Amino acid sequence: MTETPYTPIFELTRGSTVESIHYGAVAVADASGRLVAWHGDPQVYTFLRSSAKPFQALPFIEREGHVRYQLTQKEVALICASHSGTDDHAATVSSIQAKTGVSEDELLCGVHPLSHLPTIDAMLSRGEKLTSNRHNCSGKHTGMLAFLRLKVEMGELEAEKAKSVPYTDPGHPIQADILKAFAEM
Repeated sequence: MTETPYTPIFELTRGSTVESIHYGAVAVADASGRLVAWHGDPQVYTFLRSSAKPFQALPFIEREGHVRYQLTQKEVALICASHSGTDDHAATVSSIQAKTGVSEDELLCGVHPLSHLPTIDAMLSRGEKLTSNRHNCSGKHTGMLAFLRLKVEMGELEAEKAKSVPYTDPGHPIQADILKAFAEM
């Protein structure tokens, strides 16, 4: 049996029956990088993947982009999360875009097959094709573009510089702000 760096961190029960056990590894460091607490293997390498989305949205929220564009809590939540591409999710992404002046055509997340069967069936019956707004990361991408627009509107970034490289490029000013937010965390 292979030893795992992950240990149980949460157990979900229904009555006295264990429904699921969630495993993980957690490390807490002080400002100097000294390890002060951990659960599981504190040296394990992992990828943030979609759990990074709230941090990626942080610079937009800190500059009150959600206030400026009058976004609802539901819209902010979708900027900070993955979604299933349901009709409601796609409509919420479209609403964010309408409020912020972002176009679905600007999204660089592409398209992918959906996993939500009722949505797949509904789209087939309507003869509807997949679009970027149904991508599980479309909220995050829309949020990045909204942040980009906000920075241009606030005079923090020249429009030409904003378009000099794709917003997903590590060298783009938006990505620099996101990296700074991560570093501060």
